[in-house]
Amino acid sequence: MKPTHDELLERFRQVFPEAAIEVEDESHLHVGHAGAEAGAGHFRVQVIDAKFNELPRIDRHQLVYNTVSDWMPKRVHALNIITMTQEEAGHAVTQWRSWMCLLCGWIYDEAAGLPDEDIAPGTRWEDVPSDWTCPECGAGKEDFDMVEV
Repeated sequence: MKPTHDELLERFRQVFPEAAIEVEDESHLHVGHAGAEAGAGHFRVQVIDAKFNELPRIDRHQLVYNTVSDWMPKRVHALNIITMTQEEAGHAVTQWRSWMCLLCGWIYDEAAGLPDEDIAPGTRWEDVPSDWTCPECGAGKEDFDMVEV
């Protein structure tokens, strides 16, 4: 059985605690593939970390792969890995999104994160823990909607 988004994110955060990490389940793109039929997942992971400074791409990818290698191939069938240093990420064009609480109007800004709640700047909405609640009114993530700011 494939791991949940939160299980994967937790694994990556253990190895890369200072990193900006994005995890996306791409299993739906591989329906009918042998790994998908067995229940293992296909995931894309992007890790931006200073640990990658001076490391060639293959070494960076190996660090990421080793984080979940014990889940291969039974839980994770394929891993699309994107690694960048903080400097490299600064040159990439990133579209940050904002999410508004529909109950109180409070806005979560991905670029700013929420450091007071251990949510680093650059944390995508998908990577905010599923049990997180609005700091103003206590609403769950399901009560937020993406907004143009």
